[in-house]
Amino acid sequence: MKKNLPLIIIVLLLVSILAFLKYNKSKSNFENIEFHIQDIDQIGSITISDKHGNQSILSKKDKKWMVNDSFYVEHEKMLILLNTINKLQIEMPVGDSMRKMAIDDLRNLAKEVVIKDKNGDELKTYFIGSSVGAGNFMILSQGGSVSYNPYIVKLPGIKEIDLKHRFVAQPEAWYSTEVFSTSIDRIKSIVVNFHEKPHFSFRLTKDEDLIKIDPFLDSMKIDKPLNKEHVIQFLLE
Repeated sequence: MKKNLPLIIIVLLLVSILAFLKYNKSKSNFENIEFHIQDIDQIGSITISDKHGNQSILSKKDKKWMVNDSFYVEHEKMLILLNTINKLQIEMPVGDSMRKMAIDDLRNLAKEVVIKDKNGDELKTYFIGSSVGAGNFMILSQGGSVSYNPYIVKLPGIKEIDLKHRFVAQPEAWYSTEVFSTSIDRIKSIVVNFHEKPHFSFRLTKDEDLIKIDPFLDSMKIDKPLNKEHVIQFLLE
């Protein structure tokens, strides 16, 4: 036993060193892993795909975002998405006890998010799985190769959130609800027809600084000066 003691000590030291190196490597990798993008102004497109074949390609065209090159994106929804991408934060690596469940979830249910810059180069690609209270299962991918290590990723300051709800793959969910985007100074006239009550129909016209309303019926004409604030509010709406 005494003869083998030096060998046992050497083996134990080697095991301890390997364990220490593995821990430090794991810790270092964890600290270097990032899901967020600090400078969101460099983002040129975001492609979101789900397992049902839905795909939304959000691309920036002349300072405005479009979905699948067809419709403008709702401004507020786009701001929420970009803010989410900017603030994604790792809560913790997925532990060994949950690893298989996380991998199966990401393989079968995850949404893929591909973020590229304005030149079309990949900035970040990740898969978003199910919510687990503090955040969602997420895993990074680069150049088509998926990482081996899933994480639980969250938004700081929010106790419970399902991030998948912010990364929507159905294109129609992004469509802008804005009907008119013409600035007020370009509007020369507006005709409003009330089909059920035609006597309320009118034409609003603007000639230089003069704004007037002409009802279609003489009996509805207005002799008093118009309320400028009301007219501006009408145009803004």
